Amino acid sequence: NGETKVFSNQSGQWKHAMNVFLGFDIGSVSTNVAVIDEHQHVIETVYTYTRGRVLDAIKTSLREIQEKLPSNINILGVGVTGSSGELAKKILGADVYKTEIYSHAAATIHQIPEVRTILEIGGQDSKVIYVNNKIPEKSKMNEWCGAGTGAMLDAQAYRLGIPIQEFGDYALKATKSIDFRTRCGVFMDSCMIDAQAKGYPIEVIVSGLCKACAHNFVGTLGINRKTLEFPIAFQGGVAANKGVKKELEDYISKGKGEKCELIVPICHDVMGAIGMSLIVHKLYAKRQQPTNFRGVEDVLNITSEIAECQYDKCPKNKKEDETICDIVLLKINNETIASIGACPEYEAEFINDDASESEERRIAGESAA
Repeated sequence: NGETKVFSNQSGQWKHAMNVFLGFDIGSVSTNVAVIDEHQHVIETVYTYTRGRVLDAIKTSLREIQEKLPSNINILGVGVTGSSGELAKKILGADVYKTEIYSHAAATIHQIPEVRTILEIGGQDSKVIYVNNKIPEKSKMNEWCGAGTGAMLDAQAYRLGIPIQEFGDYALKATKSIDFRTRCGVFMDSCMIDAQAKGYPIEVIVSGLCKACAHNFVGTLGINRKTLEFPIAFQGGVAANKGVKKELEDYISKGKGEKCELIVPICHDVMGAIGMSLIVHKLYAKRQQPTNFRGVEDVLNITSEIAECQYDKCPKNKKEDETICDIVLLKINNETIASIGACPEYEAEFINDDASESEERRIAGESAA
């Protein structure tokens, strides 16, 4: 019937369903999904753009992953991470939420067990994770400055009319790199315009931008290059940029006084999602509890709307100078399933009432039948 199914043979026995675990990494730039089987093999991944629409991005990624997977899968667990991870947990009914530090570390340690340092550069943030004996001991995250992230490179690539996928290739053609003497992505425009006015070749300018990204990444995170321990993994979307990778290797080599070669993991751009699928797999193995995942069809039917809190007993509503809280309601078939930005009092007063009304309608319908 046009369906694709998969069957595995274990110990001479055919398994008629494929047990899988889903990991979601919902960031400001991209929404990523990874699927692993019960043996922790990565089966499929999806990389989509968030574009400020978290609910739509989740729906798009779910549709894409559904098209890639066989029809006889059995989802045993769902985990989420990322800057919009808490929202995604409510949308999906996920079983676990973890910070990006834990999710990225889990994926890298699984793929490179001997890793000691993890460098990650994403679209809007970056991080360094120090690992000791397969345990992430220390970490630092940069969420406030875009100079050492992919956002700066994307902006300059757009200005130069060069596809970001080709940025690294341009940089490798350069005979030297401009030293853009600024640690601010906002002022990078004027530095680049000045370089263009002086007649620098485009590949030299691009190489300088990659160098600036690498140096600013190290600077904003306060990384001591001398104490970095090998092996070092380099991941995130920017890890695909050969120019940034080379500049990072050169900069770290100069600081340590020895050659540095960064390891770029397989699926480097969706490591957060892979990490969450591994984490939820471990959680299921420990608890053996059914998943809270709503199911693909229910998630695809979710709508959102903005509402003002109508809880008249709230102290804020008794003060004239206080603004009434705005709440985002998630609904399926006009029934509220979750509220974003609501306090516990609102949850108890309204969400439970909605659930009671829904149950009453169900009972009434059964009685009529």
